[in-house]
Amino acid sequence: MINNIETTSKQTTTTNDWLNGILNTLGERKEYETKPALKLVENQLTVITVDFSKEFDKYEFDNEGKNVTKRIIPVIHNGECKTFWLNEKNPLFRLIIEKGIKGQTLFKVMQTGNKQTTKYVLVEDDPEQVSQPIKRERVW
Repeated sequence: MINNIETTSKQTTTTNDWLNGILNTLGERKEYETKPALKLVENQLTVITVDFSKEFDKYEFDNEGKNVTKRIIPVIHNGECKTFWLNEKNPLFRLIIEKGIKGQTLFKVMQTGNKQTTKYVLVEDDPEQVSQPIKRERVW
């Protein structure tokens, strides 16, 4: 019986250690939690400046059995620091990374669709170089 109490005491101590660790960090907010999220308006051009000075934070979660990783991109929009939450699998994420490697920081983004049909379009100054069609024609 005494051995059982000692084991339980050790387990309680170990459990309390990690629980206390979590409790101590609950009040700490990540930098991205203190900034408003960038809100894009459907079919409206949004100009942002991306801050590439440090690696983008990650937010991972399970969505109906699928692991999802969003990157939290620090941006400046209309003179205000905001965060742009973007799925790593979104083609726009790759485009931003590729252009960031080349030194580009200013981006013009347009959202088409909403909810499950949301798509992002990266608009270039040269109208010939749009990342994907802004509007799709219906074929009947």
